[in-house]
This record gives sequence, C-alpha cells and structure tokens, in this order.
Amino acid sequence: MTDRTRYWIWLTLGVGFASPKPKAIASIYRDVKELYDGGEMQLRFCGIFTENEITKLQKFTLDDADKILNKCSELDYNVVDLTEASYPQSLLYTEDPPAVLYVQGNLSCFNMKDTISIIGTRKATLYGIRTAFELGANLSKEDFVVVSGGAVGIDCAAHRGVLQSDGVTICVLGCGINYD
Repeated sequence: MTDRTRYWIWLTLGVGFASPKPKAIASIYRDVKELYDGGEMQLRFCGIFTENEITKLQKFTLDDADKILNKCSELDYNVVDLTEASYPQSLLYTEDPPAVLYVQGNLSCFNMKDTISIIGTRKATLYGIRTAFELGANLSKEDFVVVSGGAVGIDCAAHRGVLQSDGVTICVLGCGINYD
C-alpha cells in the first residue's frame, strides 16, 4: 500500500466499485492526489464525473478512507491500488478494473499463467455441487489457479475441490468485505 491508496479508496467511495472512472482518472492524472487536492473545480474540470458523483465525492474525505484502511489492518488485509506494481496485470486489461483490491493471502497468484473462473448458483443441486468440486480439484491438479466468488453453492464447492487437491484458489469478493 502506498499513500496514494487513500485517494483511490476515496474515489471508489464516490463512484462505486464497478465504475470505469478510476481507469480514466489513471490515464489523465499522474497522481490521483491532484484530483483530490483540486477540489470541486478539478472534479468539474476533468469532465468525467456526473453532478451526482461530484456531490458524493465531496461528501467523502480521506478520513473515510483511513477508517477503511484501519479496518483492513485489523483484519490483516493488504490493500493494493491500480497504480502499484503488485496490482494484477490481467485486471488492468479489463474494461473496468477495480481501483482498489483488498487482499488476504498471496496476490501474485493472479499473475500465474493458467487462471480460470468457476462461478455458479447459490442454490445448486447435489449434482452441481459435486461437479464443481471435481472440476476445481481436477483443474488444480493441472496447475490451474481457480478464481471464484466464494458464495455458497457452486463457488464454495469449486474452492473446496481446489483446496482438497492442495491447489491454488482465489476468492474475489466483488462488493468488498462488509457485505454478505
């Protein structure tokens, strides 16, 4: 984590987790701190934000970001913003990469060659659970990193299959750590 991470968290609070705006900001500003320090005038000048987003961004401060960082520290989460070298390269090439990742474990697994996602319903049948488990286990034996969302059902079954086979699995929580 760098000091810039605070500013990326602030930006995410204002525009949301799934916004394309952080990637646009990263292409315009050398440092997101410039955007924050410029206040309302800079938010309007860059021409990226809606009126609603400008209002929300002005509502949040770095104190709000610091509260999140403190909570992450308590929970032993690392926080990585999209400008850091440790940010997964494969995510940078997506349309809307998250501005901030909250990580527990080894983030370098994201940059391993063979990565595959297994996702599915929370209300899976017994057949679906068994199939996801076996698929996760078999893929991990072939050195795939299995990525899923950790939800009850197919996702958890895939993770369990990978772990039982001593493979590598990554759980991505799309909404952050404060949601069920």
